Amino acid sequence: MMKRLSILLITILLLFELSACGGAGLPRVLTQVSPLPSATPWPTLDAERKAQYLEIFDAAWQEVNDLYFDPTFNGKDWKAIREQYRSQMAVVKDDEQALYVILDMLFELGVSHLAALPTSMANQVEPIATASGWAGLDLRLLEGQMVVTRVAVGSSAEQAGLQPGDVITSVNGKPVKEIYQEGLQTPPYNERNQKGNKAYKILQMVYGDIGKVVEIGYLDGKWRPGRVALELAKRPGKLEEGLEGLPSMYTEVVAYEIQDGVGYLRFSAFLPGVLEEVLAAIEQFRDTPALIIDLRGNPGGVFPVRKAIAEVLVGEPVLYFKYRTRGGIENVYLERVANPYRGELVILIDDLSASSSEEFSGGMQSIGRATIIGNQSPGRCLAADIRPLPNDFILIIPTRQSQTPDGNVLEDNGVTPDIVVLLERQKLMQGIDTQLEAALQYLR
Repeated sequence: MMKRLSILLITILLLFELSACGGAGLPRVLTQVSPLPSATPWPTLDAERKAQYLEIFDAAWQEVNDLYFDPTFNGKDWKAIREQYRSQMAVVKDDEQALYVILDMLFELGVSHLAALPTSMANQVEPIATASGWAGLDLRLLEGQMVVTRVAVGSSAEQAGLQPGDVITSVNGKPVKEIYQEGLQTPPYNERNQKGNKAYKILQMVYGDIGKVVEIGYLDGKWRPGRVALELAKRPGKLEEGLEGLPSMYTEVVAYEIQDGVGYLRFSAFLPGVLEEVLAAIEQFRDTPALIIDLRGNPGGVFPVRKAIAEVLVGEPVLYFKYRTRGGIENVYLERVANPYRGELVILIDDLSASSSEEFSGGMQSIGRATIIGNQSPGRCLAADIRPLPNDFILIIPTRQSQTPDGNVLEDNGVTPDIVVLLERQKLMQGIDTQLEAALQYLR
């Protein structure tokens, strides 16, 4: 059935392209693409434009047919899928419908990191990372409610009186349950990923240009309704130059001694702009007995960054990851590093720890270097490439399947923590982060 939606919102979390698993060359950048809402109705397609979309459709199908990492297409009949959706291209009325037919065809494979987009949309990368302003709060979907999990000191959210444990009910007058339904539901279709997608949809609405005002409806700790207008202020962190022609993105690294000599390290993404500071923080904690790396909400990044961080935490040339390709299995080994960090390591993850975060934590868990605490990650973990399509479109296509050294596939499955701990609204209201507390308790 053709979908006609008011907002075309595609949330596809992608790995950055691997350069021969650490070999020569620079990584191709892939990130999260969220096209902006259309302010005007989509124009009706003429015959020439329909022919262009059919050309895009055929080229996308062929690229997947030739390059997708699994020649069995996850057990699907890829040729039959082509015929099913190609017939729909004859009756599309506008650009939105044509794009949805192409995406529906690709989504039949049920995997992340697979989409066709106009190049103009591909330039609108990751709205949270590129936004200059923020409201200063973090959110997660807990037991069906969009709950404030963190409020930054001095932020507009704190000044307005929002607190951890408050339940967000609306943004700019629209109920959150309506916002959940906007746009496409993207693979993988497991519950964790869909929960994460809902949280991301709300989170990106509290980021934007400095000075923008966002109206938030909420319920406080006593279930009393409230409404506040939050003016977005300059966000913390540094604006880093974009890669491969992409817009500049904000990065942030937080590092401090949290308790009893235990180091705490959190960074926004596995991007080149954080690497030097992250490595310096690990060096700062060299003499501490334990380190907590908080990857909750970390959407991923590039292969060289996650590999470099892993190497200073391991120090030995061990098998760290595998990639399944059409040509076989590619093994990734860490390189020997002098004087690595030797303390105990705990990694926190949740349903917004995706892509590179899953590779990093899954690899560290598999080789026995870290204990993973939190809740299971979403399973958005494939290595992808960007391919040109006709008529100013691009195809994002997974060419490698990520596997841990012991052969566990992370796509759809995610990383299962060694110690499963969920955030709890009642505890958040008391100022208690149950996942962080569990990490500290484990290290005592």
